[in-house]
Amino acid sequence: MDPLAHLNTNQKQAVLTTQGPLLVLAGAGSGKTRVVVERTKHLIKSAVDPKNILAVTFTNKAAREMHERMARSIGYDIAKKLTLDLNYRSTQAILDCANTLIKANTKRYGKDLHAHKQTGKPATLVIFNEPEDEAKWVIEQIKEQQQTAKRAWTDFAILYRSNLQARPFEEMCRLHEVPYRVIGGSEFFDRKEIKDLLSYLWLVSNPKDELALRRIVNVPPRGFGPAALETVEEHKKLFKQDFLTTLKDVCGKQLLPEKTMQAIQQLLQLLDNCRLDLQQGIEAQDLARKLAEDSGLMQSLRESGSGNDAIARKRVGNIESLLAGIKAYLERRTGSTLDDYLLRVMLEHHDDNELETASESKVTLLTIHSAKGLEFPIVYAVGWEEGLLPHRRTLPGESRVTDVTDGDIHEERRLAYVAITRAQEEVTITRCRQRQKNGRMRPVVPSRFLSDIPQELLQVIDEGQNLNESKRQQAGAEINKILALLDQKSA
Repeated sequence: MDPLAHLNTNQKQAVLTTQGPLLVLAGAGSGKTRVVVERTKHLIKSAVDPKNILAVTFTNKAAREMHERMARSIGYDIAKKLTLDLNYRSTQAILDCANTLIKANTKRYGKDLHAHKQTGKPATLVIFNEPEDEAKWVIEQIKEQQQTAKRAWTDFAILYRSNLQARPFEEMCRLHEVPYRVIGGSEFFDRKEIKDLLSYLWLVSNPKDELALRRIVNVPPRGFGPAALETVEEHKKLFKQDFLTTLKDVCGKQLLPEKTMQAIQQLLQLLDNCRLDLQQGIEAQDLARKLAEDSGLMQSLRESGSGNDAIARKRVGNIESLLAGIKAYLERRTGSTLDDYLLRVMLEHHDDNELETASESKVTLLTIHSAKGLEFPIVYAVGWEEGLLPHRRTLPGESRVTDVTDGDIHEERRLAYVAITRAQEEVTITRCRQRQKNGRMRPVVPSRFLSDIPQELLQVIDEGQNLNESKRQQAGAEINKILALLDQKSA
């Protein structure tokens, strides 16, 4: 049977002409994609190495279509199919979840993985009211398992779709003294804009901290360059003063350029005003926002990125995430102060040598993309909600990209599959009922991928309901105490 019988004469000639350059003039609907696919297949059958064949399309959408058609046409005709389906990494309970999830991707070679290990512990889905609850629970679980089961910190991994999800987990690691490392991105608290704002906040209650003051004295730029710094250093050495006193003295004696002096004096006045605000009871998150805005830090971040709006938005978003973290920390810890928060996140694990020792056991925080090819005994796959997994840019109506296709969702489902199959012994999936967007907590929808996994394969725990019930019980206990006191007084 002629394998090219389905082609017309000109199409067949285009496929079989393999010597020298060839120009094919193809109108709409004339079968040009079919010709490219069949020509590629013919070249491979003619002993041309596939790596020497390049197919270029005009759009990503066309490239995806070409890829899918070539896979269907060239894969089952040329290649002998062998399936490696015995899995040596995960338990069968983990693989059952992964197998049912990925079956929803119809445009793939079907295979069911089978475990070499025993069935193992069922996969778990835990539901929370908001991200701070999610992060707190995960880190507390990790710490408890590490202590009770004598696990190494390296046994644990937290997988998320986007680096923006890392902040609450990093924060909780620091607050609970859990060593961690971030793969595939910089640590949240090591980002420049975060260190800058934390230094501003630290100076409010610790005005003579020289390291913090040196860090932010020219952030954003205030004309305090090398020449101005040299003047201050000489004055400091001559009069044996601390850095803050020297700054004030140099400005008072007008030893710096006029614009620089004005900018420094405005900075010091801002810090004094914020110190007074703090004494008068301003909310910590409001103080932090005031510092970020009035210092010019936020405006400089909005204008940063050398014209790349995405970079600028990311940096501003990091500041917003820090403000949300401060608010959540103080709301959950009655009686805590801004200094308590700063001491935790700035001074925990401050010894760089201790942090960077390669052999030290640490919990791993990483994106799902970065986790490909890795494996961990215990995996927490977090943030399974629409807009995160699948990512909002793959959702019709949510993305700025106009050619969103089913292929994008299939790729997101493959990422979910990757997250589950990183686990060797236990996998816990988490989701929240609401997340912060544009400065407000808003409801979110569970990931569609959760509906791909049968209920009997997931042990579901609703921590949100448990927390609400606990709060109701605490409130009831407080009311009973008050009523008892009132009864005693009336008696």
